[in-house]
Amino acid sequence: MINQNNKLEWTKRQETNSLAEIVMANTKMSQVDLLNDTRTYYYPNLDKAEELVRKHISLGNKITVYSDYDVDGVMSAKNLKNAFVLYQYRAVEFVSPRRFTDGYGVNVARVKDFYDNGTKLIITIDNGIAALDAIKLARGLGMDVIVLDHHQPVVVDGEVILPEANVICDPHVTGGYEIGNPSHEFTDLCGAGIGYYFTVEVAKHVNVPEQYKTMLVEESLIGAAIATIADVVSLVDDNRNIVKRGLALLNQNKGFAGVRALLDVMNISKVRSEDIAFGVAPCINASGRLYDSGAQTMFELVTCLKNKELATVLAEKAKEANDERKAETKDAVDRAIEYFEKNSVGNAIVYVDKIGSGIAGLVAAKLSELFYKPTAVLTQTARGDYKGSGRSIDEVDLKAMLDKCQSATDCFVGYGGHPGAAGLTVKADKLDDFVEALNKFVPLVEAPKTIYYDIELKPVAKDVLDNVAESDLYEPYGASNPAPLYCMKHVVLGDELGTTHKYMGSENQHVKFFVSGEKNLEIVWFNGAEEYKALGEPKCIDVLGTIGTNTFKGNTKAQVKVSNLRVCED
Repeated sequence: MINQNNKLEWTKRQETNSLAEIVMANTKMSQVDLLNDTRTYYYPNLDKAEELVRKHISLGNKITVYSDYDVDGVMSAKNLKNAFVLYQYRAVEFVSPRRFTDGYGVNVARVKDFYDNGTKLIITIDNGIAALDAIKLARGLGMDVIVLDHHQPVVVDGEVILPEANVICDPHVTGGYEIGNPSHEFTDLCGAGIGYYFTVEVAKHVNVPEQYKTMLVEESLIGAAIATIADVVSLVDDNRNIVKRGLALLNQNKGFAGVRALLDVMNISKVRSEDIAFGVAPCINASGRLYDSGAQTMFELVTCLKNKELATVLAEKAKEANDERKAETKDAVDRAIEYFEKNSVGNAIVYVDKIGSGIAGLVAAKLSELFYKPTAVLTQTARGDYKGSGRSIDEVDLKAMLDKCQSATDCFVGYGGHPGAAGLTVKADKLDDFVEALNKFVPLVEAPKTIYYDIELKPVAKDVLDNVAESDLYEPYGASNPAPLYCMKHVVLGDELGTTHKYMGSENQHVKFFVSGEKNLEIVWFNGAEEYKALGEPKCIDVLGTIGTNTFKGNTKAQVKVSNLRVCED
């Protein structure tokens, strides 16, 4: 299937070519805050959580931390380990869920295990806000529970239902705001962001050398920065500050051996947000997607302090898992496309396939992009129910749609998530009811007919490099601050030998273009080989893409990464 985006009309988003104005419009932040944000934030109940932890430590009680199997979960657990290192307390166990055995979130079976092994306090991080039954059981068994989460709470018939935890810190429930300006709320932290602030809170109460505190707080900041990018939460206000400071630390060569090994394996020197989003994060995620205990292995990697040899071995395994994940995802997407070429598509897509549930979200994301519809991808479990993930489009709040489906049909074993993404398990006998309800509640949304770009550029290396220098000022880019999209028209291809392009990659799936008269400008279309061939391999192209640099053997060139390409119109 040819990407439909390449058939859209190209239109300049705004009259101005000012990058500053574009970024300010996207982020709703002032230029002063974009370039030097000194604001600080407060998240209620973190102090109460820390106080309860100290109480259990004073009693010598066993504590269990239960996280999630994605990047945010792994980094959340890493950040809480940093906190307990500050406490210098060892009667604590860090448990990453087994994706296929446990599923998402703390569950009743795990709570029973924790009770049997003597746990007195359970801390859930990056999960827990929806674990009503599990937390009720834990409290009934006499255990205390702290929920450190950032997901949306359960809603039944319009009423928010919270777990019976001793302390809840979830900004979507308990709030968050700028210190000194409480009317300016900010509630979009990821789980590791909560974990970072918990580490900061712990540092206020422990008697350890300041240098030691600084090292562990900085390490938690790095974890939060990586997770903030990976979890695609908004890169504005506090999140932007977290990522900006965390990337700065990484570029000062800070970070434990595990994180440094991942950067080395991915050949990343200067770390940018896109290096995390498309390099580091997928490697951490892949193990948790493919292997039942993959998240625990990744936790061991990112908490590896000084053992470079072990860190390198684990990082290599993460990269191998990611290569395997890519292949499985491509095969599943190809099968889905073939299926929908023969079957109709409603207001939403529900696709069932025999795939590992760990890649369901990736397949859903690709189908949602291709068809521009909310999408749920499910696989049938040994018990007969249907487990998977959903992804949505900007116009549809997926979590709200699932709330409506549950109220109308009682179709879920469990579910939870965000407006843009969710995990769900559908009862074995309720699949048809779910499909019908989802298509009923999701409105019909027309796919965009236009793709907007921000700035026009000439296909000249110097012009690109000048714009890269300005663009770097407004890093990091991501959710709510998308990297500016540049347009180059009438790009004539052909180097001094007449070579217009070459195919690259293990399967020749990428294309590098050579621009006439510009030795220091390269244009790369990742995974674009099939589409370029379908266009007839034109020698004059119009390009939409993001800009940066590529350094190889000491030679730095301007680089454009293609998002859309068409044959020259003029």
